[in-house]
Amino acid sequence: LTTLSAKVTDSSGDSVAGSVVNFGASAGTLLAATATTNASGIAQVSLRSPTQVGIANVTAATAGLTATGQITFVAGAAKSIVLSASPSTVQTGGQSSIRATVFDASGNRVPNVTVAFSLPSNSVANGGRFSIATDATDGNGEVTTTYTAPSTGTSDTITAKTTGGLSTS
Repeated sequence: LTTLSAKVTDSSGDSVAGSVVNFGASAGTLLAATATTNASGIAQVSLRSPTQVGIANVTAATAGLTATGQITFVAGAAKSIVLSASPSTVQTGGQSSIRATVFDASGNRVPNVTVAFSLPSNSVANGGRFSIATDATDGNGEVTTTYTAPSTGTSDTITAKTTGGLSTS
């Protein structure tokens, strides 16, 4: 929850108690649409964030006056990782682009999450490797590396793990 606050003052700058303030938001859910100012001239309501990231335009209006602002909703904590490979099959010593995409519980992509790629030890011993083994997700919640297959014809399992402990293969 985010608290929206509006301070109402008179023309002398003194706080106005008892004024009803109407709140609005273009995204999310207001738990109350109005609030009455307290002795300090402040009215507050709570705004529940939507499940999608984005910007909400917010308003507070009373006695013919309106104030506006914006709130940015960001992704929550990382909850899942999806791996993809292109191509998904490579020959011995061949290469594939590996992408890990990190999502929050609502399906939003999560930026700035450190992801570590790993291979089985027998693959590494035979030359299996990544161009970048650890990196942070970009603004789209993605991190990409290049996988080089080992010199023997084995099947590899690529694992991606976040510093928070999420893992996928």
